[in-house]
Amino acid sequence: MASNEGVAILLYGPPGTGKTHTIANVTSALLAKGQRVLVVSEKAHALHVLRDMLPPALRALTVSIADVS
Repeated sequence: MASNEGVAILLYGPPGTGKTHTIANVTSALLAKGQRVLVVSEKAHALHVLRDMLPPALRALTVSIADVS
């Protein structure tokens, strides 16, 4: 298996341009290949929206440190 260690993708843009859909698609593809993915956001709500967009089987693989008390 090829390693993508050190590879980063940064998505930046105005609201309503499909960034969350793109992140969900890329995350799903990488998780399906058994790779690890780290998604960070300034706002926890954005991470919740993203998690809800993932297929249920992949959603079960997610961990959010924003939810840790």
